[in-house]
Amino acid sequence: MPWSARFPTSTFECQAWQNTTVDCSSLAFGTFQSNGDIAGQGVVCSFGIALVLTVIVTFIAICVQAADFCGADLASKLDENGKPKPDAWRTILEAFLLGLSDTQLITGLALMIVTEFNMTCSISAYHYDLVCDMVLMSLIVHLCSMTVIEHYFDVWYLASVRILLIGGNFILGCLLFIHRAYKDFPVGLPSQSPAQQEGINATLITGDSFNKTSIVGASLVLPAVCFMDNSTITTSTNQDASSIVGFVEYLLLFIFFAAAVILSIMHTHFFKLGRPFKTLHWTYILRGAMSVAAFGASIYLINHVVAFQAWMRDSGWFGDDDGEYSMDSFGQIVPLVLLTLPFLALLEAMAEAFLGRNDDRSEKRNDDSS
Repeated sequence: MPWSARFPTSTFECQAWQNTTVDCSSLAFGTFQSNGDIAGQGVVCSFGIALVLTVIVTFIAICVQAADFCGADLASKLDENGKPKPDAWRTILEAFLLGLSDTQLITGLALMIVTEFNMTCSISAYHYDLVCDMVLMSLIVHLCSMTVIEHYFDVWYLASVRILLIGGNFILGCLLFIHRAYKDFPVGLPSQSPAQQEGINATLITGDSFNKTSIVGASLVLPAVCFMDNSTITTSTNQDASSIVGFVEYLLLFIFFAAAVILSIMHTHFFKLGRPFKTLHWTYILRGAMSVAAFGASIYLINHVVAFQAWMRDSGWFGDDDGEYSMDSFGQIVPLVLLTLPFLALLEAMAEAFLGRNDDRSEKRNDDSS
């Protein structure tokens, strides 16, 4: 079996390489199976919560950096009232952002690996679209962390590992969007609401099969691989990259992330030379622009995912299957539990800032050695 057999991109390859027969003809109404491990409320909420927290903390962190840039005295971590100065708050916020990025790094990789290598022949077009949206959410989290954290490359080997893993996220994300590069691939909300198609659905509740073009949303419930195969969907043809829904956003995120990496490397280089990089005003303008772009993209993605899931829930396609709306599976709980890790990093950073834990340890070691 060739290595490429792990991710077939046509019904023929599914049959030849994985001995899986894909039915692209019809589906009984009300029998569409949920996929809680891919699009369950726990999974989607974990990506959404991480994105919202990231955007909020990014805005606060940039404000703190602006206060630092405007001349705050950073000679010590605490001011005369014993409260953390901007430099300390910046360290705390950066630790929280880094924790969010690391969590999304693992969750995003796991989601894309399952989609690309384990479920290619079975995942529906609806679930495939949701995965693409969640991938964009995780990439925004990485962009914000790279944009805000000024000393990202101070520990170069840790930063290198993170960049390699984030690069893997971008590569797998690119494959996801490229595999959706057919003009008939169903993307986004259908043109009619569930209420508008209620009359059509009423005649199909008995479970009879129907022609896939006779009902709104019928294409969404078919396997995604059906639309990646020219021999199955005769009208499917490759699109230009600019026409792939979500690909332009992905490309912009990649460009912004590359710029943020370069910016962070330059900051580390100038810092080691003894020239504070913060004296370059344009770096704050660039960070602000990236943050505004991330904020706008976040609003769009969250609104789209919520509306998309609500449409499918109300359409009747799932029938009595509520597997995606009840968080009772291991695959849905784990992503939410992982969100506690950034808060642990936040508490640790606050302990160091408020209590000077590192300084106490250093003094204790010095006393022991003497």
